[in-house]
Amino acid sequence: MENIKYEQTPIIKGGKYRIQGRSKYFKEKYNTYNPIIRIEGKVVEMDEHKPWDGLTRGGNMAAVLYGVRMVKEELPADDNVYYGKIDHPDGSGATLGEMVHETELEDFIPKTSFWEDLKFLIKARKEGVKF
Repeated sequence: MENIKYEQTPIIKGGKYRIQGRSKYFKEKYNTYNPIIRIEGKVVEMDEHKPWDGLTRGGNMAAVLYGVRMVKEELPADDNVYYGKIDHPDGSGATLGEMVHETELEDFIPKTSFWEDLKFLIKARKEGVKF
């Protein structure tokens, strides 16, 4: 059987994505290798006036930590880096800012209940979708 590669949907502001892989950094900080991140934007578009060295010298912890991860985890050194928020693992509702490379992101499809799936299928059938 041949492997089928699915293309990831474009990374968009406000979109939710799962961090893929087995980063020790995320496991230690969030108690999971694969937390969900809500993207707030591409770093170069959010901080055009601040190059990477300015972000790290300015004390931006997300940038400093990403720089460390970039070396330790051999992440690509390019401008395809996104800033987003991950829910704090204590369940307080607080979020923590993180920078991630696009290669670390995969589509996040939230689990739905049987009834939500059934409603979707009924609606689709009424609209003429054939399965």
